[in-house]
Amino acid sequence: GYSGVGKSSLAQTLEKETNKKTRGIYVEGKCDYNTSNEPYSGIASAFGQICKKILNRQDQSSKDVTIIGHRSMRFGSRLSTALGPADKVLSNLIPELQDVLPTKRRRSSGSSQSEHQPDFDAAQKRAKYAFRVLMRALNAEFSPIVLVLDDLQWADESSLNVIDSLISDLQNPNALMIVGCYRSNEVDDQSLLFKSIQTLQEKQEKFNFRISDITVGSCDIGSVNKMIMAMMSIDDEERTRGLAEVCFQKTAGNPFFLIEFM
Repeated sequence: GYSGVGKSSLAQTLEKETNKKTRGIYVEGKCDYNTSNEPYSGIASAFGQICKKILNRQDQSSKDVTIIGHRSMRFGSRLSTALGPADKVLSNLIPELQDVLPTKRRRSSGSSQSEHQPDFDAAQKRAKYAFRVLMRALNAEFSPIVLVLDDLQWADESSLNVIDSLISDLQNPNALMIVGCYRSNEVDDQSLLFKSIQTLQEKQEKFNFRISDITVGSCDIGSVNKMIMAMMSIDDEERTRGLAEVCFQKTAGNPFFLIEFM
């Protein structure tokens, strides 16, 4: 949908339901136009938010995350074990991850890069695999995970490739939902996002996942009138009908513009 029609607000309705689950976790990430040329910037920021959510759940006295229903083994240690060498790749991309990992692994993760830098394709494969392993480890502890990515029209190519990798991961049996919000008027059939969505649609059956496409449009004049009635605490639609017609003409039924105009 277009800017201001309520895409993000609609996605945020998932937060309450997700938080009802004992092990559920809901996070929001945002792609930034200014960092759209930086590899992994979009997806890394989203995983950074997951790390912050985990830290917020920890016991402030022990600085340790204890997951209900699991043994007393520390979550950071389990995560570190699951990631293995991948934690070095990820810690450089997701600084917040270092606060979740044990102290010793944090230091090693921050060590200098390998003497021999891999070529671009090899680096891409390593990063995609590392993100997959991280999501599997997180999803084994938190389920469902609902990850909302806003302004996906500005996502960098590497982030889109990682999203594809996460969605099509047959080795992750846990509940994962990725919601992407984007401005449809800024995406054409030559854009990276359009091609990425097209590729995912072709993979649905083979990799056992489902894509739902929801178009959020502007409000009709009846809905505009109801919004105005709610704003003004008036329950007679005829009293606000004239104002609604003016507002509809000025804002074309865009909820954000309507609220600003009122």
